[in-house]
Amino acid sequence: MIRTVYFIDNYIQYVEDEHSMILDGIEGFLSLRPESYFGEASKIRNEDLIKAMKVKGSLTDSNVEEAIRKVPRHLFVPSNVIKFAYEDRPLPSQNEQTISQPTVVARMTEWLDVKKGNKVLEIGCGSGWQSAILSLLVEAGNVFSIEMSSVLVEFAKKNHAKAGIKNVEIIEGDGSLGLPEKSPFDRIIITAACPKIPKPLVEQLSMDGLLVAPIGEFRQSMVLLKKTKDGIKELKRELGYIFVPLKGKFGF
Repeated sequence: MIRTVYFIDNYIQYVEDEHSMILDGIEGFLSLRPESYFGEASKIRNEDLIKAMKVKGSLTDSNVEEAIRKVPRHLFVPSNVIKFAYEDRPLPSQNEQTISQPTVVARMTEWLDVKKGNKVLEIGCGSGWQSAILSLLVEAGNVFSIEMSSVLVEFAKKNHAKAGIKNVEIIEGDGSLGLPEKSPFDRIIITAACPKIPKPLVEQLSMDGLLVAPIGEFRQSMVLLKKTKDGIKELKRELGYIFVPLKGKFGF
């Protein structure tokens, strides 16, 4: 029977009867802990992350904040980096890809201004954390995510299953071509650097719909676009981002 659990930085001390052991990071503890202990630990660390993002000014929307609060990031990172899950930093993922920094995820999500009932298209599923957050914001709506890497598709699906996410459909394919059979979309989010916005995605965006994407090759500008009757209107642009390149017909 477990008597005590101490949290020391990124390490956990586990004490059972007369025996104790130090587990390097949270990963080892996952197979041994009662659910309640790890649940409380992740909540505390997640709250610290949320506070840090709010201090930086990258998290200002209460709905986005609550969605992040309900989606534990440790369920969406590889086991070898799980002890860094609640640090505001990008992390390596499967297939030589990265999981975006939480402040970037929060910023892109806020710009997208997702509403209840929206139909959202995500280009690049990553670990599934971004689409899980979006799924809570759309509520009865739907999120579709396209990913070229079969490894990432399976990783994200497993992570969604662990987190109980049900209204996200992840599809293997060329994200730069979009998903015409499910269009139009109220919102589109591209999570990889684009040379320019792929034409198929513009066509699949609904009238008055919003699209957010990083544009550029080595360092990107984050742009927010709106589709109007007069064409595509740029609403916001922010410099200083670095994303992995978009692959596919309309990628790099």
